[in-house]
Order: sequence, then structure tokens, then C-alpha cells
Amino acid sequence: MIKVNDRNFYEQVIQKSKEVPVLVDFWAPWCQPCLIIGPILERLEDEYQGKFILAKLNVQENQAVASHFHVTAIPIVKLFKNGKVIDEFVGALPERKIREFLKKIKPGETDSIIKKGDEYHRLGKLEQARKEYEKVLEKDPSDEQLKYKLGVILFEQENFAEAKRNLKAIEHLEEAKKVLDIIYFKEIPLREIKKLRKELDKNPDNIESHLNLADQYAKAGNYKESLDEYLIVLEKDKKYKDEAARISMLKIFNILGEEDSLVKEYRRKLTSVLF
Repeated sequence: MIKVNDRNFYEQVIQKSKEVPVLVDFWAPWCQPCLIIGPILERLEDEYQGKFILAKLNVQENQAVASHFHVTAIPIVKLFKNGKVIDEFVGALPERKIREFLKKIKPGETDSIIKKGDEYHRLGKLEQARKEYEKVLEKDPSDEQLKYKLGVILFEQENFAEAKRNLKAIEHLEEAKKVLDIIYFKEIPLREIKKLRKELDKNPDNIESHLNLADQYAKAGNYKESLDEYLIVLEKDKKYKDEAARISMLKIFNILGEEDSLVKEYRRKLTSVLF
């Protein structure tokens, strides 16, 4: 059993439920039915031996998550699989009823197909993985995590058009936006970096050459060199090509993540140049 809160709910519940089902008990210390059902859920978690994780969230102390999941009465228990709620029950059900509810945890045909696709992906068998994911999406086209998995496969196959089609439908997901930003740079036409450097040796003030060089560094994944060149563009003209340099820097920040040391360093530099 784990205790979760507003800060770690995404990591401990949403993310973990992509690996193993997570049963979330929304409760409060003053709720008598909550105190009855809690020990039953803990005992069943032990009995099921890792087939699901029990997470307890005190709604009195964590109202952001409670509000997000429309918790208006407690106890309420929600079952998360693959990043989303698949079922729930309200009230202190008897143990017999809870056991019936927990039957949903057993993997069905869909789960087996996804697991097979995941294994193909792990082994680098991209086409086989793609076919398995597409089988499930035909039955449930609303599954966002599966769309993301398919988008990643298509990206790794360098089928960028199809990858974007899948990922743009779920662009609100952080991981999908990250892959879309990588694709943005991958689709920039290839130019020889040595030639661009020679152009700049002849004319160091050429903004277009600095921007092209920055794009090529980003395309190759050389983000530090890319960020340096984008900053030069901004120092010369903040609005150049509809703020292309600033927008590209933000895409790199998203790719690397806010905790990356490079992002922290260059976000400060970007702020200094802009303001």
C-alpha cells in the first residue's frame, strides 16, 4: 500500500498504472465507512500478491486530485489501468462485492495483445509491434496511451507523417508533445554543417546562416550548440522569421525536460536576451 498526494499522483498512479493496475482508495479520517473498507482493501492487496497496487489518497489534504476526478462522496475506489480510470465503486461494499470488482484486474485479450506489442517493441521488431497496437486501436480508438505507443513506433520507423497524425490527436500529453517536437527538427531539410560554418566565417552577421546552423545542430541532437546559435539570432533580431529562434528553443526545452541542467541554464539566458 502506498500513500499518494497532489504532488506525486501522476507518477505513482497514472504512470505506474501503465505497468500494473492501481486501485485508489479516496478517503478521509473522519469518514467511518472509509475506516471499514480500508483494512479490507489492504488485506486483498496482500492476497493478490502484486497483481495490483493499492494507493490511498486523503481527500481532506489533497483536494486538487479529488476535484479533478470528481470525488463528491467517499469512500470511492477507482481502478486505474494504462493511465486512465476503467471502473469505480462508491461506499463500503462487502468483501464479496469487492472481490467481484477486482476480477476486472485480470488481463483480458486486449491486455495480452498490448503486452505482445510491447515485447516486439523491446526486441526492435517495429512492424510486428505496430500491427499488434493497431489491432487494439481498431476496437478502442480512444485509447490515448496506445496512440502514443503507436506514434513512437511510427517515429522510430521514420514514418513522420503517420506519427504526427497519431500524436497530434493526443498533443495534450506531455510525452506526445515531446516526440512531436523531435519530429519538427527531424523534418528540417538536411544541410551540411561545415558549409554553414564556412558561410559564417565569411559573414558572421548573417542571421539566416546562424538560424540554419542552429536548425541543423538541433536536427542532429546537438542541443547545446543549437541553443547557442538560436541565442545569437535572438540577440540580432528577436522577431526574425516570426520568432523562429525563440520557438525552437522552447521546443528543445520541452524535449529535454525542465529538470535538465541545459534547460535551466539556457532558460535563464533566453529570459536575459528577451527582457
